[in-house]
Amino acid sequence: MLVIFTASPNTDIPELDRWFGNAFIAGAALAWAVSSILMKKLMSDTPKDAHQPLTPVLVTIWASLVGLLFLTPWAGIEVVREGLPSPSLDAWIGIIFLAVFSTVLAYVWFADGILVIGAGKASFYVYLVPPFGILGGWLLLGEQLGPTLILAFTLIVAGVIIAQKQEHENEQAS
Repeated sequence: MLVIFTASPNTDIPELDRWFGNAFIAGAALAWAVSSILMKKLMSDTPKDAHQPLTPVLVTIWASLVGLLFLTPWAGIEVVREGLPSPSLDAWIGIIFLAVFSTVLAYVWFADGILVIGAGKASFYVYLVPPFGILGGWLLLGEQLGPTLILAFTLIVAGVIIAQKQEHENEQAS
C-alpha cells in the first residue's frame, strides 16, 4: 500500500485528492478485516436465543441491511445537493450486475469461505482485490500502469503466495 500511496503514476489527480482516496482505501481495508472477523464469529457462535449459528446467506443479508442503513442518509444528502439522478439503461444493467454478482454472490461465497477455511485464510484473498483493481483500471479505464503499480502488484501477489504457503506449512506441522 505504501508503494501505491506514495508513488502513484496517476499524477493528473490532485495530490490532496489522492491522499484523501488513499485514506478511504486504508479505511476500507481496516473495515474489511474487522468484518471478516465478525462474520466468522457470527457463523461460529450460536446466539443464546437461536438454535444454530448464522449461515453465510444470513450474514450477507444482515451486512447488507447495516450497509443500507448507514449509506442511505448519505445518498439522501447527495440527492438533495445534486438532484435525483436518471440512470441510463447501461447504468441500470451495471447496477444490476453489481448487485447480483459483485455483491450477493461474491459476499455469500466469501462468507462461505470464511466458514469453511477460517477468517485468517480467507482474508489472504482479499489482498488480491487491489491488484485486480489496478489491472481493471488499466484495462477498462485507461489509467496509467507505471513501474510503481507493477511493483505494488508483484509485492501483493507475492505476499499472498508466501502467506498461503506459510499457512499450509503451519497446518502440516500441527
